[in-house]
Amino acid sequence: MADRGAEAEFDEAYFTRLAAAGGHWWVQGMGRAAEAMLGPVRAGRALDAGCGSGTGLAWLGGLAPGARLHGADVAAEGLAAARRHATAATITRASVVDLPYRSASFDLVACLDVLQHLPDGLAARAVAEVARVLAPGGQVVLRTNAAFGRAQVAERAGWHLFAPGELGALLDSAGLTIDRLTHVNALGGLVASGRARLGRRPAPGAHESEVHGLGLPPATGALRNRVLGGLLTLEARVLGRGVDLPFGHSLLAVATKPSPAGG
Repeated sequence: MADRGAEAEFDEAYFTRLAAAGGHWWVQGMGRAAEAMLGPVRAGRALDAGCGSGTGLAWLGGLAPGARLHGADVAAEGLAAARRHATAATITRASVVDLPYRSASFDLVACLDVLQHLPDGLAARAVAEVARVLAPGGQVVLRTNAAFGRAQVAERAGWHLFAPGELGALLDSAGLTIDRLTHVNALGGLVASGRARLGRRPAPGAHESEVHGLGLPPATGALRNRVLGGLLTLEARVLGRGVDLPFGHSLLAVATKPSPAGG
């Protein structure tokens, strides 16, 4: 799920941890939120651009049964985990800013928690590449960090926080039509915002993604996992009714590549 920004951040242990997190409340809940926004999906070919450990490929396979799955990532450790985790997919080592596919190759492209890790100026190139390989009428689902509630988190090389307008501008510039763009994980956003207002830094270990790759909020115990997963499932139901959320820890966008005029 990441296009490597700093070599040390994306090691074998990192991808092994992500590959084992399929049942985590955040992974499950974020998947439901994206599904609610996408609606029914028909895809002959689907790509996870920045596939990391392959968790997103497994999700794509369930979302679009029968689709030919492809994954691309720059991290060798991630690709090894993806090949173990998503055995039906074709996995390729490549950067999201230089995808080795022909234009209009895919009906569905997912790019999940990748943009925030790209060096300055490369996010626009990545979104443009995603748009290039997307077939007319195809959809992209894109998730990245939100700036909401993170005033106490310092940005750095390979770690960027997006405002909705900034992400929307990248999609517009790539020629994509934005179907939905919303915050998600409202509870996480509220907690972070409350801590920021009180002048507190994120709690140690509370959310590793503040300091290390794509961290996962802790889920100590099955009950907590069910409760927090249930809250994100409620968010998914709200999103499925066409209601966007005004705050949250992440941004989630669905966009479509327009068909050529007269096509």
